[in-house]
Amino acid sequence: RFVDRDGNMFMSDWFTNRVYAYNGTGHCLFSFGGAEIGGVEIAIVSGICTDSMQNVLVADEFEGKVELFTNSGQYVRRVVSNMTNVNGIAIGPGGQLVVTDTMDGVGIIYPHY
Repeated sequence: RFVDRDGNMFMSDWFTNRVYAYNGTGHCLFSFGGAEIGGVEIAIVSGICTDSMQNVLVADEFEGKVELFTNSGQYVRRVVSNMTNVNGIAIGPGGQLVVTDTMDGVGIIYPHY
């Protein structure tokens, strides 16, 4: 679960490959995902996080990539690719994107994405 500056919470559902947005009182605002998220196929949603620009980053475990969306669910671009098994993402204190790949046993810090 991750919260944007407006207090909206974002949660991912691995089983349905969807990202859900809720307001501060728990009301579901919208969801995006499924077999295709914003015109981009996500095989397995394995993690999400939000950044200081109100974007939502979505990790795809099976495809080894991270996709960037607006906080309204619109696709922006791919920010990471060519990893084996992305299963953890986070934003560091300086705005860095941190991505873990347990299949390869690595964690990579991207200073800019």
